[in-house]
Amino acid sequence: MLAFYNEKKYMKKAIASVKQQSYSNWQLILLDDGSTNKSKNWILPIIKNDSRIQYKRFRKNQGKGKILNEGLKIAEGEYVLELDADDWLYPLALQLFVDYMQKLPSTVALVYSDYVTVKKVGKNLMKHQAVVARPFLNRIQWVKNYFVPIPRFYRKEALLAIGGWVTDYPSEGRLYEDIATVFRLLKHYQMAYLPKRTMVVRRRYDSITYKNRNAWYSMYKYLLARALQEWNEPYLVDVDLKNKISIKEKKGDSGSLPLVSLLISYPYHSAILPYLRQSIAHQTYPNIETIFINDHSISKETLKLANGKYVLILSPFEILNPECIEIFVDTMEEKERKGEIVLRAIAKRKK
Repeated sequence: MLAFYNEKKYMKKAIASVKQQSYSNWQLILLDDGSTNKSKNWILPIIKNDSRIQYKRFRKNQGKGKILNEGLKIAEGEYVLELDADDWLYPLALQLFVDYMQKLPSTVALVYSDYVTVKKVGKNLMKHQAVVARPFLNRIQWVKNYFVPIPRFYRKEALLAIGGWVTDYPSEGRLYEDIATVFRLLKHYQMAYLPKRTMVVRRRYDSITYKNRNAWYSMYKYLLARALQEWNEPYLVDVDLKNKISIKEKKGDSGSLPLVSLLISYPYHSAILPYLRQSIAHQTYPNIETIFINDHSISKETLKLANGKYVLILSPFEILNPECIEIFVDTMEEKERKGEIVLRAIAKRKK
């Protein structure tokens, strides 16, 4: 499946790479996410003589995750390969993926492989770099190695079982829906490594991924913390002084952890509360109570409602990183063990 928005320059090469596959039993679904460049006018002449290619246009731009799910509804194949408009496949790619997947048990939902990246480094110069992946024994070993599987060859049955590509909070399928979907799959399935080069991935400075590269760090932390909760794994997201993301084993249980009371004042902004509530729901710290106050401010009477050892006062405009409360508690508890008295802890805000 190939989802695109206002792509033309590289897309013909992507389509041609599918048509040139040694494996002939394929279906190519082109999903136009509300393009404004009259893409239909140049796509239809390319595909008109090949019944294996289907073109579906959406009037409104919905985001990649949502239109991939629309494509999943009309996908006839047993397997699904995700192909971006600016990437292309090696001629043997589909044959290699199919042969390998057919040897694997149904518990394997995803196969990834080696690939090559290419990017422009001068007016007429292109830099090629081979990316050699590796196998992982389990999902915990995978997240410890901070690796995004590319390309992604899915078992369609498994995708359908989890509801397709993830399109919920925080990006609603518009950004990093790929890693969110892999996390969701690994709750019930495994993935496997094919040690062959199958795809060329183009790195572009004008791509949506590159333009939103600064969001990757916080988004990955959030999605990883949520995945660890959904997997029921005894690990928490950890960030060192150099902002390197890793995971660490949980210590103790919620019964031995101090209660934290969250006080949220929302007199005029109830419409945006769901975003804050989602971030609270995915906190790595488990022992939390939430109190909503329909008033302008937090009063002394309001504070009496809080049962926690610690109190965190929030507004509807704030969204918490998954490890936020855990870091606050760890800091306060460490100060207490040292005999220091701390009345308030302040965190840095990211704009």
